[in-house]
Amino acid sequence: MPLLSRIQQLFFSNNSLKQVIAKNTLWGFLSHGVSKGLKFLLIPVMARLLGADQFGAFFYTTSLVLIWFQLTNWGLNTLLIRNYPRSSSPQQLVNTFFTINLGLWVFSAIVASSVYLFLNDT
Repeated sequence: MPLLSRIQQLFFSNNSLKQVIAKNTLWGFLSHGVSKGLKFLLIPVMARLLGADQFGAFFYTTSLVLIWFQLTNWGLNTLLIRNYPRSSSPQQLVNTFFTINLGLWVFSAIVASSVYLFLNDT
């Protein structure tokens, strides 16, 4: 059996549960490792290019954005993932999820803007 055919059979067909678990574990470790490796390489380059003040401002802004996304999510992603397989109409569930998520995001944006304006006036 040619090598390319064996690689295709190993990575692109699901023959057994053990193979699926091994593939998923491999891809998970690989993606995690590549992500960490890129961060390890890019952060010093960014620090050197941006300088101390801009680098600090960049990571401060990044942390605020990440916190913002966590606050606007309010756990709905977990709820959607848990209820999607059990739903009798998954398309309606997804539509409802996105509508509620958009409403919460707009509400959070209004609250954040109000707080920002209030703090800037004082």
